[in-house]
Amino acid sequence: MKFNRKQVALSCLLCLIPLFAGLLLWNRLPDTIPTHFNFKGEADSFMKKPMAVLTLPLFLVAVNLLAIFVTEHDPKNSGQSKKLYNLMLWIVPAVGVFGAAAMYSRALGMDSNINLMATSLLGLVFAVIGNYMPKTRPSYTIGIKLPWTLADDEVWTRTHRLAGWLWMGCGLLIMIMGFIPGVPLWTIFVLFLAMVLVPSVYSFLLYKKLHP
Repeated sequence: MKFNRKQVALSCLLCLIPLFAGLLLWNRLPDTIPTHFNFKGEADSFMKKPMAVLTLPLFLVAVNLLAIFVTEHDPKNSGQSKKLYNLMLWIVPAVGVFGAAAMYSRALGMDSNINLMATSLLGLVFAVIGNYMPKTRPSYTIGIKLPWTLADDEVWTRTHRLAGWLWMGCGLLIMIMGFIPGVPLWTIFVLFLAMVLVPSVYSFLLYKKLHP
C-alpha cells in the first residue's frame, strides 16, 4: 500500500494554510503571538511573529511527511485498509489549522473559546479514529501496538473492535462536555485513561486466555 502522491501534496499544502493565513494577516498581527494555552484557555507560551507564522507550519509539514514515510515503510502495512491510509493524511493538517485558528484569533484580540475549540477537535479526532479502529490490521505504526496484540491476530482484531466503540463513545462525550460550562477537566483525563487502559488490559487478559 502506497500513499497517493497528489493526496500527500494536498495534505502538505493544508499544513501550510496557517502560513498563508499568517502572511495575509501579517500587518494586523502583534510582534508576539500566543502559541500555547493552559487548561483555563489562557496563553502561557509566546513566539515572535516570524517564528510563529513561518516556522510552525514548516514544522507541521516535516511531521506530516515523517508520519507518512514511517507508515508507508512499515513492513506489516502491506494489507492495511486504504481508508486508514487516507485518514493518516489529514490528522496533522487538521491539528495545524486548529492551532492556527486559536493562535491568530487570540493574537487579534478575539474572545475565542480555546477550551471549546480544543475539546471539540480532540473529541472529533478520537471519534473518527475509533470508527476506523475495527478496520485496522496488525501493524507497527497504526493501531494499539502491544506485544500481545502484535503476537496474535485474533487478539488484535477483538481488541480493536472493543477499542473502536470505546474511542467513539469517549470522543463524543468529550465533544459534548466542551459545551457544558463547569465540567471539571479531570473528567476528560478519566475518559482518556479509559481509552488507553481498557483496551490494553483487555488485550493482555485475552492473550493469556488464548495462550495459557
